[in-house]
Amino acid sequence: MLSHYLKVAMRNLLRHKGYSAINITGLGVGLACCLVIALWVRFHLSFDNFQARGEQVHVLINKISISGTNPIRVHATSGPVGPALKADFPEIVDYARCYWLRESTPLKTGGKKFKLESACFTDPSFFDLFSFSLVAGDPASALSEPDNLVLTEETAQRLFGGEDPVGKVVDLPEWGNYRISGVLKNPPENSTLRFDALLPIHKSRLAWIDWDNNNAL
Repeated sequence: MLSHYLKVAMRNLLRHKGYSAINITGLGVGLACCLVIALWVRFHLSFDNFQARGEQVHVLINKISISGTNPIRVHATSGPVGPALKADFPEIVDYARCYWLRESTPLKTGGKKFKLESACFTDPSFFDLFSFSLVAGDPASALSEPDNLVLTEETAQRLFGGEDPVGKVVDLPEWGNYRISGVLKNPPENSTLRFDALLPIHKSRLAWIDWDNNNAL
């Protein structure tokens, strides 16, 4: 019975080739579009799912009200907010502030010049809160010293090739000399936090550490 239906279907397809081609093409395009949309939705719903403590980590939103305009919410706040919240609310275990350098950061090593496209100043607790793995170095001490610098695998490969970068000193003309203390596995594509270098926040000498500035994430 099934073979009979298949034969009839094939005869109809061959008898009306143009009509059949339009229908089959439309069906294929429709299925392809559905598949692409499904993959796109799945990717965006998977953002930060790799974070082991994702249910416990929260982003602080700053509500800014300007006279004559509707309030806006931004993912930025003053640097001292983190320490103040931890001191005043015992349920807050820890915090990690992030200050992103908005422009490419020059870097010199071995007489060569490079640029870090996305550098971030952060607290040593960064590796306690977020599930970013080090392939070299100790996460407990990687950002503990003022002159520490953590690079991603991709950045380390670009700067040093196959050499072990840990312990090497690089010069960031705007910030001073840093010693590479770790190499980080490249952040996944579905990570909200994407960077090529992490630096200790206490050496940044940035104005945002004051209450009057709102640049910390």
